[in-house]
Amino acid sequence: MRRLTTALRCLGAGLLLATAGSVLTAPSSAANGCITPAAGSAGDPFLIITPANLVCLMNNGSYYWHHGYYFRQTADIDLTGQAQTPIGDASIAADSFTGSYDGQGHRISGLSITGAAGKSAGLFGDTDGGGTISNLRISGSVTGEDFVGGLIGWSHATTVTSVVADVAVSATVGGNGVGGLIGKTVHTTVSTSAALGSVTGGTHGIAGGLVGFVDCTAPGSTVSKSYASGNVTGLDKAGGLFGDLEADGCSFSDLYASGST
Repeated sequence: MRRLTTALRCLGAGLLLATAGSVLTAPSSAANGCITPAAGSAGDPFLIITPANLVCLMNNGSYYWHHGYYFRQTADIDLTGQAQTPIGDASIAADSFTGSYDGQGHRISGLSITGAAGKSAGLFGDTDGGGTISNLRISGSVTGEDFVGGLIGWSHATTVTSVVADVAVSATVGGNGVGGLIGKTVHTTVSTSAALGSVTGGTHGIAGGLVGFVDCTAPGSTVSKSYASGNVTGLDKAGGLFGDLEADGCSFSDLYASGST
């Protein structure tokens, strides 16, 4: 374990790269009025201002998830008492979240996700397509089956920067990848981020304080300047940072874990 040499800090909002080949069009308010219409571009993102806006994003996958749109959170949001589902569905490739979400340093509290059978669970269930999730703090709980994370259940080709997840994460059965921040990473970059909550694996029990299962098949994933402080319990493979690593194409630096395993 190594302590971070650089303090965790919230990065300023910046321009993010849109998914290659995506077409950004402005949805009409008649089609969906629960987020103020916008172009969904870096210069004109959809604004997440209220709990209703965030729940709208959770519930309208065909409209918002897989178009490479940009989202910007403008205030702290408390989801307590709101019915919640993950943003992005790993069981349907076309419904992965391929956009970019900038929390601008704001918090999402009261997260309470219970994943459905056969689907990844987290604030974001499944991400893909080169998007970015950044500058966000979240707290609450996430429960699911195989790929379960406080922020993302299954992250593919995604960049996570300056995110702090204080989320209790657990798998009821399965548990092929259960992590305080991300359940499983593939070709993902994580930096200046932290997982503070407890992690409990399921019957397979691959559990990690930061990431449950890291797929390092080339070009692998990169994890740097991040840490985990929650206690980790797993029946098969459990680690303070990672539960399991596959192949050897990943890069790790400036990481530490302080929870019990």
